[in-house]
Amino acid sequence: MTSDTAASAIRVAWITFGLFWLASARRLKKTERAESPTSLAIRTVGSLAAVLFAFVPWGGLANPLVPRTQMLLVVSVVLAWAGVLFAIWARVILGRNWSATVTLKQSHDLIQSGPYRWVRHPIYSGMLLSFIGVILFLDRVGGVVGLVIAIAVYYLKARQEETIMAGHFGQAWEQYRSRTRAIIPFIL
Repeated sequence: MTSDTAASAIRVAWITFGLFWLASARRLKKTERAESPTSLAIRTVGSLAAVLFAFVPWGGLANPLVPRTQMLLVVSVVLAWAGVLFAIWARVILGRNWSATVTLKQSHDLIQSGPYRWVRHPIYSGMLLSFIGVILFLDRVGGVVGLVIAIAVYYLKARQEETIMAGHFGQAWEQYRSRTRAIIPFIL
């Protein structure tokens, strides 16, 4: 696999993700409760910072992490696609309950099937896995900084969502939370 082929494969994965997200954002349940504009702004700035650190080769942050090998290219493409497909699967299962922001939908359902049986935030799991694939492909120290920022952003968003879910679903949420990991199946 050449570097150009890997780049194209990763690009197609993210384009697929973006197109699916746009197409599936229709016919959602009405929002009952939403996060504050300040919270959304902080997450947006954090997300942009993560992308900038990962993609912009600044000084020492442009230094390579590991030697670029065929195996690294293959692993980066596999992780990028695996993450995107896992996130898409989670989005399909979440259905009309989905929102790009932290919200509680009217008649919100506590989804526990599909990837939600293994992790409470499978969309974040998938996106982080795909981002790791991109970082491996880009092979820059700045990518690790971007990943740390992305993890922090998803952690904060997950905490907000869990507070809303606990308040809405009570004991059912606590039971689900006690048996299901947050981001990494069987680990975290």
